Amino acid sequence: MRILVFNYGSSSVRCSLVETDGARDVPASDGRLVASASVERVGQPGAQLRDDFAGEARVREVVAATHAGPYAVPHAVPDAVSDA
Repeated sequence: MRILVFNYGSSSVRCSLVETDGARDVPASDGRLVASASVERVGQPGAQLRDDFAGEARVREVVAATHAGPYAVPHAVPDAVSDA
């Protein structure tokens, strides 16, 4: 089972895609991290998109005026999830 988790902060958006065996009552540390992404400094100059999909980490500067901006994490996730 794959679980997509989002964490929205005041100036950041983070997400992780975790794979588990589907069992209940399994410690969170037993899940396998499939992919992760974050946008830091949302609403500020120098915002950065960081992602790690399929073991390939990237960091790039983006324009993220708001949490709903064109490079917010939710925009970046669908393609990565389908590839993971």
